[in-house]
Amino acid sequence: MQNFSISVELVSLGSVMCGNHWCSKHAIYPKGFKSRVKFFSILDPANTCYYVSEVIDGGFLGPFFRVTLEEHPKEVFTKTTADKCWETVIDRLNCEINRRRSLGELNMPRLELLQNINGHKMFGFLSPSIIQ
Repeated sequence: MQNFSISVELVSLGSVMCGNHWCSKHAIYPKGFKSRVKFFSILDPANTCYYVSEVIDGGFLGPFFRVTLEEHPKEVFTKTTADKCWETVIDRLNCEINRRRSLGELNMPRLELLQNINGHKMFGFLSPSIIQ
């Protein structure tokens, strides 16, 4: 688990939208953008699963960022930024890791591994191939 690396797979580029909310100094957020990434499961942190990250149209509010567990589509996280979206996932993962450790489970990821995770990276917005 110490050498865990993030590899984001592009599913759909989406379409570029005009407006302040559809980009930042960090990235462009195309409507319909979709990617998937393998990461520790919020349901069973000893294992990994796929998460699907999407940029959806929030109307006049601009984009919303949604992360869904691929195998459990009812597990959904939706926020106004990519970073907040993945922070919520990480918070939930931290809670589950701590809960399982309190029950005596030892094969849990180290919490330090989760400290360097950010939403832009997990969505793939920092991936050179996706930026290109």
